[in-house]
Amino acid sequence: MRSGLSLFFAAFALFAAPASALILDAGDGRGNTTAPPDDPGWQNVARRLGGPSIVYLGDRWVLTARHVGAGVVEIDGKRFDPIATDIHFITNDDGTHTDLMLFRIDDDPGLPRLVLSESTPLIAEDVILVGHGASRGQPISLGSPPEPLRDGFHWIDDATRRWGTNVISDRPNYVTSGRTRTLAIATHFDRIDEPLGTPQEAQAAIGDSGGALFARADRLDSESGWVLAGLMFTVSNMNDQPPRTSFYGSATFSVDLAHYREQILRVARPICLSGSRLASEPEWACGTSRVGGPSPDNATRFVWPAAALSLMLALALIGIRRRGS
Repeated sequence: MRSGLSLFFAAFALFAAPASALILDAGDGRGNTTAPPDDPGWQNVARRLGGPSIVYLGDRWVLTARHVGAGVVEIDGKRFDPIATDIHFITNDDGTHTDLMLFRIDDDPGLPRLVLSESTPLIAEDVILVGHGASRGQPISLGSPPEPLRDGFHWIDDATRRWGTNVISDRPNYVTSGRTRTLAIATHFDRIDEPLGTPQEAQAAIGDSGGALFARADRLDSESGWVLAGLMFTVSNMNDQPPRTSFYGSATFSVDLAHYREQILRVARPICLSGSRLASEPEWACGTSRVGGPSPDNATRFVWPAAALSLMLALALIGIRRRGS
């Protein structure tokens, strides 16, 4: 298992370059332009008009990177205007700015609500990345003997929505980008045939800022649904890396949304924090601990066994009393 960002920082200098479209290691890098077989929320990842990515949360609320900004949103070929009075910036506990913001659009695109992750993805956990932006171009290598070559790719600016896979490579760390400081989770770009490589290994590039990182709702259940766990906002570059390139070993940093979840819900879905019985309805997409109890599905699992057990105990007590009389 990779030892994490300590190793990473020893080899690379981190430049807060805006994240872009996904660079894929698989095939010719032009694939994955339709929803994956196990769709985590493909339709909810869209883009600002002529710009980077956004994630539609539901109820006309849009989540994106602060450096992307509010603007006209394009979803399924339709355009939606931002509401100037409904723009909110997410902050850290000390009041400093993060690279994360919410804004509301003027109409409902008819997409489902996304569930925000209640916990940070674990190291080595599989995740899916979805974003708009540049694609993989011609290969490039850097270095000279006796140093080993470092391989990577140029970018093609085609602003295409793609999905890819990766694994979480370290615990959350704060990343400074411009005037923002954001708690982030990292994924690293590996070859697909390496131990930490994944079948659709991906790295963010220009245009992917504001795109989504999805993780399983139940970390121990590979069949559980997907939740929105991160929002891509910056990537790492090497000291001598040419512009508009991605190299193996580079990192994509995504906002740890579990850390900022309450702030986001307070604006975009306050019912999830209200303790209301309505919040327990699945369509509100509040998550499993929305009102301090199990999800409706789990609650059903607990209720029926408990009811059956109570009935069995009652019948047993009746039998005992009858024998005693």
